Amino acid sequence: MDITSYFKSHSNKPFPSSCADDSSSSEEELEIPPAKKPCVSKTTSLPSNSKQSKCRSTKASSNRKCQNKWEKEFTWLEYNADIDGAFCKNCKTSGRSLEQTGGVWTSTPFRNWKKAVEKMKAHSQTNTHIMAYQGTLSTQHSGSVFQQLQNVAEQDRRINRVAVKSFFRCAHFLAQHHIPNTTNFDGLVDLVVSCGGEHLRNFLDRTGRNAVYTSHVAVVEFMESLGIWVEKSIQKHLNRAQYFCIMADECTDIATIEEMAVFYRWEEDGVPVEHFLEVLHFKQANAESIYLALIECLNEKNLQVSKIIGMGFDGASTFAGIRTGVQTRIKK
Repeated sequence: MDITSYFKSHSNKPFPSSCADDSSSSEEELEIPPAKKPCVSKTTSLPSNSKQSKCRSTKASSNRKCQNKWEKEFTWLEYNADIDGAFCKNCKTSGRSLEQTGGVWTSTPFRNWKKAVEKMKAHSQTNTHIMAYQGTLSTQHSGSVFQQLQNVAEQDRRINRVAVKSFFRCAHFLAQHHIPNTTNFDGLVDLVVSCGGEHLRNFLDRTGRNAVYTSHVAVVEFMESLGIWVEKSIQKHLNRAQYFCIMADECTDIATIEEMAVFYRWEEDGVPVEHFLEVLHFKQANAESIYLALIECLNEKNLQVSKIIGMGFDGASTFAGIRTGVQTRIKK
């Protein structure tokens, strides 16, 4: 059966005559043509400055970027992926800039990946980088600049505390042996230094003469501080006592100022204890002025009048008067 008869038997429409004419051609004309090969010329014919060419060129040279092995070889290398650039950690931290390269590695990122290794080796040998590296090592051993300043300040405080403690001991020695303090304190300090007081020598050598704590004003402050410390120590024991007694006597000093010395007596561990605590001053030596001064003194030291079980005064009517005397006012 020929082709024309085959199509006529399987289709209601008449077979086109043109196709019948083509059927008389050779058998090669009825063969299916081969598949088209990919056209390479379309890609290769693009101009060299096109965007696709740039992308391919970049992709072909993708190895020109910061390599991980460089960070292992150069420990100072710091890569920033956001800007695709590298910095020198040492130079950047120390604040040093490379004037020869316009600030590259510090303020300007390094991006010359084509000659990266050569540039990194050259940077490692510059004086600026070497100084920055030495500064980094010093910071790692002794801390940051702020930490170093704190350490120096703390060392100065320790030296000052030791020196001031020695000054207090000198002042206490003078007071304990009833030696005039304002005229003999400076000489006593020099004696301690000459006898091997190296901590005092170091303090005096490194401190200006206006801050060596050897002036008359400083000696008076030492004495007042010692008095406050002794008073608080006695008051601490007195406040723990269940009961106590008061002993006082008044007099007039060389400046005609009325004053009164006050002593306290209490029991501590079964043993009677007696201490001088304060000198009171008042304008008039009458019973009311003395009574008000005593009450004010007791209130300042948080001592309760109800704990007083005994009073010792002289026989003057100001103290011993049965109606308006000091002891009568306290008993009320």
